[in-house]
Amino acid sequence: MSPRRGGYSSYTSGYDSSPWSEETQLGLDYSVRGLYIAGFAFDILTAIAFVAFLIWSCTIRNRGLPLKGLIFTLFAYILSELCTIIYGALHIAEAYVTEYYRVILMLGIFFNLLATVLAFYVFWSLIHRLLGRLIDSGKPYAAVTIIHWILLGILSAVSLADWALYVAWEVREVTMSVSMELTLAWVDLDSALTIIVWLLSMEIMAWTIFVTVKAGTHRFLSRTPAISLFVGSVCFFAVNLMWAILAIRYNLENNKDYPVYLMTARSVIAFVFLVGTFMGIVLCCAKWSSLGTGPDKYEHAAVTGQYPSQYPPGQYPAYPQYPQGQHPPAQYPHGASPYQYPAYGQVPSAPVPAPAPAPAHSPQPHSPQ
Repeated sequence: MSPRRGGYSSYTSGYDSSPWSEETQLGLDYSVRGLYIAGFAFDILTAIAFVAFLIWSCTIRNRGLPLKGLIFTLFAYILSELCTIIYGALHIAEAYVTEYYRVILMLGIFFNLLATVLAFYVFWSLIHRLLGRLIDSGKPYAAVTIIHWILLGILSAVSLADWALYVAWEVREVTMSVSMELTLAWVDLDSALTIIVWLLSMEIMAWTIFVTVKAGTHRFLSRTPAISLFVGSVCFFAVNLMWAILAIRYNLENNKDYPVYLMTARSVIAFVFLVGTFMGIVLCCAKWSSLGTGPDKYEHAAVTGQYPSQYPPGQYPAYPQYPQGQHPPAQYPHGASPYQYPAYGQVPSAPVPAPAPAPAHSPQPHSPQ
């Protein structure tokens, strides 16, 4: 999931009538400042990579693909990374801020959760399109489609509940002391969501393996889109596996913040695997036309011959009708006798050529003496 707060020191420098107006200085422990800046640099690189993928996605023209979902996913990830970058820059600069800086954290978590849900939508939509090419009807398995959309709805509801608990936790931390019950409820739900996302990413990877194997022996003209999606799903699984391990190790077991070196390592790992994830997705969409004409539900009419009729109903050209067993009179050239042509339906016999006459000047054979 998105980076949490950690690795900084703060103190109060003033107080106003509203607790949100209280000033705080954000800072870093100088012993870990270098590690924090290294992780901050990879956060910037991740945002730049997302911008590049967003520009690339906008150049793809292919109806039927979830390009809008892909664009919104990248846009949400960019906003999430911008919130992370702003928050990190405030710490590096040791800036004085009011408690309203927590709004940046709330927005960062929201956009990260939104991007994760949209990423599942994009993955499942592409998998459904690939499955549609493995079936003559051009439609994916109905049960698979229904289950995926149900899972997407459950994931959206749990993500919304997780963000609501996080906002409540941040508000309580500013306005009053945070209760242990609220903290444990949010930590448990957030960890459960992280594990659910990891398990669902494993399911996506399994489907891409299935499609890639089938692509080698079925009606795919090119395996590049399927292989690209498989690589993206492996990277997506890897980055969510990292978040699941951290959630189990530090949230469920010890309930404490990550060490600073892990905050740096997770920024590097997230950069590598998120770039791999969207490289696979965008390349799959960009190379989709190399699959050729396949029997998916968008091209089903072209495969089954369901083209519009040449003539509208009731406007077919009129042809003379004759009783069964009778044929229309034969048409012969002007001045030709009908006996020079075979009857209708009969195959003319090949004429026997007459022997060629001997030339007048040819020598006669000599009779034996």
